[in-house]
Parts: sequence; structure tokens; C-alpha cells
Amino acid sequence: MNIIEAISKRIKYYLDLNGWSIYKLSRKTGLSPNGIQVIMQNATHNIKLTTIILIAHAFGVTLSEFLNGDDFLYENLNINF
Repeated sequence: MNIIEAISKRIKYYLDLNGWSIYKLSRKTGLSPNGIQVIMQNATHNIKLTTIILIAHAFGVTLSEFLNGDDFLYENLNINF
């Protein structure tokens, strides 16, 4: 799994946990619904750290909590440079 897929999976988890839509997350973060949709559809190769921080903050978790899990372990990520 690549990093964008892992982030998308985590966003889906928190959306489901909170019963939120992409539009509610958009309102909470100030990010466009289209921008969030692009991340959710893995249609980007890059994501800014500030975007991840905004998303984590909207869900009421720290960046560390948001990125905590097996999906974010180095050995589980397909990292290509």
C-alpha cells in the first residue's frame, strides 16, 4: 500500500467513526470537498503535511494518533523515490 492509500484508509475510518461525510470534513478543515475526494480516490501522488495535520485536527486527534497503525509502518508501505 502506498502512503496516499494509507491516508485515505485512515480518513475513511475516521469519517465512519464520526458519522461524517466528506462535505462535513471539508467544512471542518477548510479544504475543498474536491481536494478531499482526490485524496480518497488515490488520484494524487503527493499530499502536504499541513493537509494531513488539518484533517487530523478536524477529527480531534493528533498527527501521531492519525498516523498510528500498522498501515503506516515502513515495512507495510510501498515507498518509491
